[in-house]
Amino acid sequence: MPVSKKLFSRKELLKLIFPLIAELGLTLLVGMIDSVMVSSVGEAAV
Repeated sequence: MPVSKKLFSRKELLKLIFPLIAELGLTLLVGMIDSVMVSSVGEAAV
């Protein structure tokens, strides 16, 4: 059986995954802050 070479090593994948997780976390945080800001001004202001 031929040995297939991996496209990315584990270390290279971690270098790619950490920024993705950070970006998703920041997007979630901004969405939560936006919801809190909109809910604090009241229905009439919206």
